[in-house]
Formats: sequence, C-alpha cells, structure tokens
Amino acid sequence: MTVHKPTISAFFPTYNELENLPIIVQDMRGVLDDLSRDWEIIIVDDGSTDGTSDLADSLSRKDPRVRVVHHPQNMGFGAAMRSGIEASRMELIFYTDSDNQFDVQELAQFLPQMENADLVVGYRVKRQDPSIRLFVARVYNLIIRVLFGLRVKDIDCSFKLGTRELLQSFRLYANTGLGDAELLLKAQRRGARIIELPVKHFHRTLGNVSYELASSRRLGLVRLSVPLRIFAEIAKLWGELRNG
Repeated sequence: MTVHKPTISAFFPTYNELENLPIIVQDMRGVLDDLSRDWEIIIVDDGSTDGTSDLADSLSRKDPRVRVVHHPQNMGFGAAMRSGIEASRMELIFYTDSDNQFDVQELAQFLPQMENADLVVGYRVKRQDPSIRLFVARVYNLIIRVLFGLRVKDIDCSFKLGTRELLQSFRLYANTGLGDAELLLKAQRRGARIIELPVKHFHRTLGNVSYELASSRRLGLVRLSVPLRIFAEIAKLWGELRNG
C-alpha cells in the first residue's frame, strides 16, 4: 500500500463536547485535505446529553464526508473506540480525543512512518492534566506493564494511526479506557510493527473532563465505579490473552 496521499478515516470518541467538537472537526478537515486523496471523519457520539448529538448531526448534514455513529447511552471510551474502528472504511484509521488537547496537525509526522509500520502511536511529552489524573495514569500504566509486559511509553495516549487491515483484524471488548491498552496488546500479538512518536499535549480550555473523571474539573475526583469496571475488564483481558 502506498502511503503517498492515502485514504484516511479519522474518528473521535465524543461525550458532551459541545464546545470542542466544531473546532476539532474543522481542524481535522483541513489536515485531511492536505494529507489524503480521500477521507472521512466519524464522530462517535457516546450518549451525549448536552446537545453534542444534535450538533454532530448538523455537521454531518453540511458535509457528507462527516459521519456520525450514535450510542443510545454512554457506554465508555473503549466502546466508542470499537464503534469508530468498525465504522471506518478507508485505508488508514486515525483516532484522537475530541477535547482539543492534541494538535491534529501532528498527523503529518505520523503518516511517513507508515512505510515501516502497521501502527504509529503517540506519547505525550508533557501531559497537561490535573495531578490526580496524572497519578491515576501512572498507576494504571504500571499495572498494564507488569501484568501484560506491554512496553509502550504512553499506553493510554489516544493519538494513533494504523492500517484498517490491522485494526479490523481483531475484536475489541473493553468499554472503558482499557480500550487503548487492549488495542496495543492485540496488535502486538498480531506481530504488528509499532512505532512510537512524541506528541504535544495541551491543557483543556473548553468543557469538562467527560471520560473517567468526575464532571468537576476543579476537584478532578475519580468516580469509584470507573476503576472497578477497569479492573474487571483487565481480569477478562488477562484471561482472554492467556487462553489465546
């Protein structure tokens, strides 16, 4: 497959991002116009309750290359990842968060790496999140590395570009933020060539943290149900991978 002007599906797991969504769609549209010969943007609306769902449909009506996948209720980041991958139709699949904490222009540095890789994954040089979230992320990354031997700098960095052939070759089951780790582990077991690249990370300026942390950005409290669900899914993934 040539990587010069490939076709690209870009999707965003989205939950209550009314302010951020128009910005990232517009930015992504410009990047894809430059980098690909054909593209689609897929907004995975994960049961939003703030008007994001209607806004996504409006953006789709204005541009047929923008598609929307709706979840009837909030199912979790991993479930939104799964829906985005399954809905993708182009040669390459790119996904990132919809909160504008990444610079989608950096996709231009990822694309040439696809000559020698099946999956290019970002790692945040300096993660710009509340201290409690940074602590939880360090503990989580340590658990995944110890249990599964996954040697990736930033396991849950949602800035990834891969071939559709690879990403649709296995089934993802995690509904929580474990989805990123599950994708990496299953890609690794497929023998995928994985390259890591640094990416910039910015403070959230619009909206509130919607996945995995409480809605209060100031407090940044972790909902107890979230780690319990993640640990349950870790146990299931451990059993699945151990049994082949």
